[in-house]
Order: sequence, then C-alpha cells, then structure tokens
Amino acid sequence: MIEKIKILPEHMEKANEYAKSSIDYTYDRFKLTKEERQEKILIGKIGEEIVKTFFKNNNINYKEDQTSSHDLDEFDLVVNNKKIDIKTCSKDFHIRLFVVKNKFDTYKKHDYYIAVKIDLDHMLASIYGYATKEDISNAKVENKGYKDNYSIFLKDLRSINELIKILI
Repeated sequence: MIEKIKILPEHMEKANEYAKSSIDYTYDRFKLTKEERQEKILIGKIGEEIVKTFFKNNNINYKEDQTSSHDLDEFDLVVNNKKIDIKTCSKDFHIRLFVVKNKFDTYKKHDYYIAVKIDLDHMLASIYGYATKEDISNAKVENKGYKDNYSIFLKDLRSINELIKILI
C-alpha cells in the first residue's frame, strides 16, 4: 500500500537549507546545471523529511546521519542498528527504485531502501515501499544512460507498513 503524506512548509524549509549548503560540495555525475543539481538535492532531502515524518507518526525512533552537508553521507537513517537509504524521485516517468551497482557491490550496502516519489505541484509525497539489501542484490541490472543500477519497479516493492512492523 502506498502511503501519501502532505509536504509541509517545514519539510521544504529544511530541504532548501540543506540543498543550498551542500550544492558546492556535490559531484556533478549527470552533467547538470547548478540549478538542476540543487533541485535534485532538494527532492532527495524532501524524501528524507517525509520518511522521518512517517516514522514519527508510527512511533519509530530513528537516528539521522550526522555527516556535514559538505561530505558524502554514510546512511540516511538508522533504526535498531539497521541502516536505511531513502531513494527519492519526482518525475512521472520515474517508475523504478535504482541503486548504483558499483556502490552497492563494493562498499555501500544498506539494510533497507525506501522509495519516495515527490509531487511538488500538489505538495504530496508517496512512500511506495521498501526493498531489503537481499532484494537489491537479486534485482535486475539496468543502465539507463549513466551507470549500471540494480532496478526494482516501484509497484513491486514491499509494503512500507511491513517495514514498520519489523522496526517496532
């Protein structure tokens, strides 16, 4: 089941603040303009704020990564020693959760990957679900023009409510 959450002004404020403070320290892996990169950072940070709100609403205690906005983070959230990576998208054609294969295979495996889709026109976020690291390692590998990625359709993700039961 997809969980829908209204994007609040405080979500936007925190995400904008982070995007502005980190833009000069991010790697331009897609060859985008500074404004386009800042928008991608903003969308990603809104997704994180939405999941934090969802966790709070479900009485899930979490720890945020404390890495500076100038450095690469180790994880987005941790719950009960389980690392969570939040993957956020915003375009109509975004229908998959992607995890960069090289990062996953060599050094950056998280326990859970949560997919969030942001609709800024309606100020609404949809939490599509989650995948485990085992789901990712067994996923199809696709290259949509940048790098090889493990790929799972959003419609095929596990229910986010199942994850809540695991994390409580």
